Amino acid sequence: MRKFTLLLAACLFGLWHHAGAVTIGADQSAGAVPMDPGTGLLGSYYKLNTTFVTSMAQATQFIATSGGPTATFTTTTVCFPNCNLSTVTDSATSLSTLLNGNATNLMYTVPPSQIPTTVDHSAMVLTGYIAIAQAGTYNFNLASDDGAQLTIGNQTIITGGAMHSFEIDSGSAVFAAAGLYAINIQYFENSGYTGLEFWGSNGSGTCIVGRAANCIGTAASGAFYSTASTSAPEPGTLTMFTFGLRALAWARRRRRRAI
Repeated sequence: MRKFTLLLAACLFGLWHHAGAVTIGADQSAGAVPMDPGTGLLGSYYKLNTTFVTSMAQATQFIATSGGPTATFTTTTVCFPNCNLSTVTDSATSLSTLLNGNATNLMYTVPPSQIPTTVDHSAMVLTGYIAIAQAGTYNFNLASDDGAQLTIGNQTIITGGAMHSFEIDSGSAVFAAAGLYAINIQYFENSGYTGLEFWGSNGSGTCIVGRAANCIGTAASGAFYSTASTSAPEPGTLTMFTFGLRALAWARRRRRRAI
């Protein structure tokens, strides 16, 4: 697809698309935000069995019959190839070049001789959880070439599922409560240029994920979680555990004195 090298160009040509706000209830939360930062979203990459893909619906059909991903990876930011809102890369390049060091644990599920040399006619699915620190309205954005869509808490926030040149699609969500919410980002590429970037901000305009010109600051990279479980005990649990250890030590001292 045609390459737009500046965010200004996207605005001038009317390529910044906004969707209405959706409400995400507290019942969609998968639990409290963990004390530890997240390790990232799980990425699945699919080399589609087609020479022409024009929509997200078509890409989804090919994914369903693919038998599994061509490669998997983990990412703490969605910045492919980067997060400066001005760069896409030629799709006649490898997946590792598209990821550009912004993903880890890249593993192919096919033999080395079958590893695709380009990302033409492919799709990507990122799944996991996003941390919402407090209730309120949040704004999310997907910049992509070709199509991309965003779902959080079973609510579709952004739908940009048609084949298109570099485009920024935006949507808002009102969260009724803080917590971890399931997130799904789907993306497909036909041919030409390719790129995918995701960022979001809270009601004050401060970045919670990603980095972009319309977002204040650069967010920490720990807002994405691969699972909804926490590796650290809750503060109350930790307090009770410490109290139990102290009580056990006191009982042992009394026993020794009695002996």
